[in-house]
Amino acid sequence: MLTLHYTHRNKVPIHTLDTLSIQTFAQNQASLEQPPLNAQLSNERLLLAIQGSGDGVWDWDIQTDEAYFSPRFKEMVGAFPDDAKGLDALAKNIHPEDMPATMAAIQAHFEKKAPFNHEYRLLSADGSYRWYLAMGQAVWDDTGKPIRMAGLLSDITPRKEMEEALRQSELNLRYAQEMAQLGSWVFTPATSELTWSDELFRIFELEKVPADQLFLVFRAALHPDDRYLLDEAIQSGKTYSIEHRIICKAGKVKYILSTGYFVHDAQGQIIQMKGTAQDITLRKMAEKNRIEYLQMLEELLFSLSHKIRKPVANIQAIVHILDGDDEISEADLKECLSYLNHSNQELDAYIHEMNNLLADKKRKLK
Repeated sequence: MLTLHYTHRNKVPIHTLDTLSIQTFAQNQASLEQPPLNAQLSNERLLLAIQGSGDGVWDWDIQTDEAYFSPRFKEMVGAFPDDAKGLDALAKNIHPEDMPATMAAIQAHFEKKAPFNHEYRLLSADGSYRWYLAMGQAVWDDTGKPIRMAGLLSDITPRKEMEEALRQSELNLRYAQEMAQLGSWVFTPATSELTWSDELFRIFELEKVPADQLFLVFRAALHPDDRYLLDEAIQSGKTYSIEHRIICKAGKVKYILSTGYFVHDAQGQIIQMKGTAQDITLRKMAEKNRIEYLQMLEELLFSLSHKIRKPVANIQAIVHILDGDDEISEADLKECLSYLNHSNQELDAYIHEMNNLLADKKRKLK
């Protein structure tokens, strides 16, 4: 049996859910200090409100640990054995992971009279766990000991499912932004408030900054030579996509692709700006390396064309001599072969030079 650490006097019998039970519960609220309305009219209103809400009612005699659960309560959660005690009956249905927090919430309500407004999972009649919101109020005796507690139970599963779907959607968005190195932002001109997604703070290598200060921090991070690009884009009042640089920690420069569009009110006035910023530094560096590589190839080909021309001309001349002279002497033949060998070595050296230059550039591109 689950127990809370209290001893009691003056036992109070527990009621079933009738007009007297509802009246007793209502009269134990702080609002009782107000002048009472006609009892019958007040009870009818309370009953109608509870029935219309679709909530279940629970009423717990803490001294005897006996509890009443309304038909609607049992319809939502499932029927309990007739001899089940209050906390024991509920404990059988509470999700094991939620039991410690539930007991702590009840204890806090008893000891500190903190509001009891607790969310937990209960085993439903269909065998699945659903989320519920339990709202309750205890009654204390003259010594400050809780003697009774009653309240309502609401099925909040649809809300929790929506919250989980939203959380998962936000998580997926964060992962997508991380993979794409792309963050989103919203700017409100009237208040100069700028909000960033987490990925933008990572891209700019900044700690979290309050929205009313972030715009100034952002402007300071822009490369001085590129600020005019953003200013012109904003002044145009049109959807834009520009590339600019930012300066991060230790003077590191990054390239950013910024896009933005304007949100107008019914009178056509700009009320917000929204957009994205993507880190394109790797792409820009790759483009820069490709350009340098092509320039290097052009210079190399130009240089080699001049260097190769000489040994090739020598080879052609020697071939012409050998082809036109049938009675060439052995000494002249050796001299021709020497020229051919020298020209071949020059060609081989130029080829090695070209291969080394290409290999070195490839290493830098990686």
